[in-house]
Amino acid sequence: MALVDSQYLPRGRAWQGVATLSAFYAIATLDRVILSMMIGPIKADLGINDFQVGLLIGLSFALTYVVFGVPFGLLADRYPRKWIIMVGLMIWSLATIGCGFVAGFAALFLMRMLVGLGEAALSPAAIPLIADWYPPEKRSLPLSLYQAATHVGSALSLLSGGLLIDRLSHAGERIHFWGEAFYGWQMVFVVVGIPGCLLGLLALGLPEVRKCAPAPRPVATARIWPFVARHKRLFFFFLLAFAANVTLNYAFAYWSAEHLYRKLGWSKSEIGLALGLLLLAPSLISHAITGSLVDRMTARRIDDAPLRLFFWMALISLPFGILAYATASPTLAIGSLLALKLFLIPSLGFAATSLQLFTPRELRGRITGLFLSVVNFAGLAIGPALVGFLTHYVWKDDAALGVVLSTMMGTGIAIISICLHFSLKPMREAVAEARKEASTTAAGAL
Repeated sequence: MALVDSQYLPRGRAWQGVATLSAFYAIATLDRVILSMMIGPIKADLGINDFQVGLLIGLSFALTYVVFGVPFGLLADRYPRKWIIMVGLMIWSLATIGCGFVAGFAALFLMRMLVGLGEAALSPAAIPLIADWYPPEKRSLPLSLYQAATHVGSALSLLSGGLLIDRLSHAGERIHFWGEAFYGWQMVFVVVGIPGCLLGLLALGLPEVRKCAPAPRPVATARIWPFVARHKRLFFFFLLAFAANVTLNYAFAYWSAEHLYRKLGWSKSEIGLALGLLLLAPSLISHAITGSLVDRMTARRIDDAPLRLFFWMALISLPFGILAYATASPTLAIGSLLALKLFLIPSLGFAATSLQLFTPRELRGRITGLFLSVVNFAGLAIGPALVGFLTHYVWKDDAALGVVLSTMMGTGIAIISICLHFSLKPMREAVAEARKEASTTAAGAL
């Protein structure tokens, strides 16, 4: 694959690369989230409780996703990112298939750790790669659409998962395949893991911009920590805001289907269709609109544009977050979940854009990896397990799932709004500093 000599890619080629990376992210999310549609069958077949399910959903994945985020970011700052992305994709796809060949809690936990290891390679390489393809005032839209792929993957997991599980997964029943007996949920893991193995080679076609892809040489890894320390107030509130947001995202992604099943008595197919459609079009629309708005605000030198817009959207979403899980009305529940998807869930697009605006180019892979490690540890290790812990050990009633989710949403959105407010001024200062350093570097090059 040829390298490109110009500073930024031609528009068509850049969008082709964004589409490829978005497809990878959708597949990653599908493999990550599909377990949420199989909570009932897995509990029945493995004899585990909600808290253990929360550990399988979150902690198992988070342990490796968090540990390897920064190392993969370091590799992305030094080496061609396409190879890092391809290797990661193959690891998590094969591990997803491997989830279908285990029959115990411990083995499934370990296989989910491998899924997290593979997925840790994707965004620390993909987000800086997209930033290299576009100038600052045009990055928000492609980065937002890349983040929207997570909702496409979640929608696919709900739509396909609901249909597959209603047909394949019933407690105590086995499906005979290649001379072996599998539970239905095991077959679902095998089916959804195959596409990643087939599409992995597409990563080799991703373009690298020559002057943005550092040669393999020693990099001063200590530079990341003085940079973080210099902007410690920004990083503190920024990371706390998005850690709380990701915690709510995973609570939404992994427990909404089970909540509708327990409270409203819908079938898995009906839940998959409703939530799948809810995740798909509204999320894409929200990411496209907010991405375009942030680009326009950034072009007007509004340096805190991503965080400012998200602050107001989080405030709007607060009452809907509480109502979505407190109401017994299907119409109000779906309407409130729709509002959450429009105003709260498209958050990581704002985060990705913000990071690329104030982070020096040579640190983007590591800073992105650090950010993803911190917020996903909070979201994955705490979010799903906390829901299960509160339901099983505090309320001691599976039917209290809605109360738990409603309480978490109200508290979490309030924390997000407060932290975003205190991030605005430090964000403006950091972007101004980054612009000044870029100008100095450009002048020195002349």
